[in-house]
Amino acid sequence: MDREIIAVLGATGNVGRQLVEQLIAAGFPVRVFARDQQKSAHWGDKVERVLGDLGEPATLTRLFDGAGKLFCLSFIDQPPELDRGIIEGAARAGIRQIVKLSTIGAAAPGEVAVAKRHREREQWIEASGIPWTFVRPGFFMSNALRWAPLVKTQGKVFTPSAEGATTPISPHDIAEVARMALTGSGQAGKTYELTGGEVLTARQQTAVLASVLGKPLECIELPMESVLKNQRKSGMPEWLLESMAALWTSVRAGKGGFQNETFRQVTGHAPQTFETWCQENRAAFE
Repeated sequence: MDREIIAVLGATGNVGRQLVEQLIAAGFPVRVFARDQQKSAHWGDKVERVLGDLGEPATLTRLFDGAGKLFCLSFIDQPPELDRGIIEGAARAGIRQIVKLSTIGAAAPGEVAVAKRHREREQWIEASGIPWTFVRPGFFMSNALRWAPLVKTQGKVFTPSAEGATTPISPHDIAEVARMALTGSGQAGKTYELTGGEVLTARQQTAVLASVLGKPLECIELPMESVLKNQRKSGMPEWLLESMAALWTSVRAGKGGFQNETFRQVTGHAPQTFETWCQENRAAFE
């Protein structure tokens, strides 16, 4: 089994954190990039840390030197030169495989800016000559963490689509597929589009969360315009607002419940249920 260093970008994010834990448990040497050393301090000497600026070639050299594989997300909210520089730095360093966290929308991005930006980064990786694997999840179960403040204080969940169904998948399951892609053989050129195993509306997710917490919760649908207005006030850029509007319009129209068996086919077992995810993350809502 290949035990070369695996470099991880986004190590403290929802998927990256789970991936690092799984790689450590499997005995693989891991090198993480961290802007804030405190966020990765809990791993102690189980990982190697690289601090710095990903826009600086010296930082990329430290991150990639001696590494064989790279897990990366795309910094689609940053100037494209950042992602281009990371990919070019990986190629110069001789990285033998990139596993990119993308989005299921990249398969047919249309005019949706988020999906277009992910697909653009995928194409840069394809053109780099580095063998690649793309992991494209749909809705994350962890998106429900956005509900936590008002669940705690008001017992309410606010959403732009209470009845539109999605098939959320847990970050643990996304990370499991990424780990298998990084540590298995025959992964070059593979694309994994991932959904969870349950088709659930926001109202149904709210009911599951209420059962886990043992208290009543109310799911309230807000007008799309109201949600976008609040997000605009918070400083969200227009391209992202437009992507959100397109996404939730699709969900409202009943087009968000796409489901496949890719996770089970890759791993040999069923994906995590939303109830199990809520139980594992219960403290965040209490």
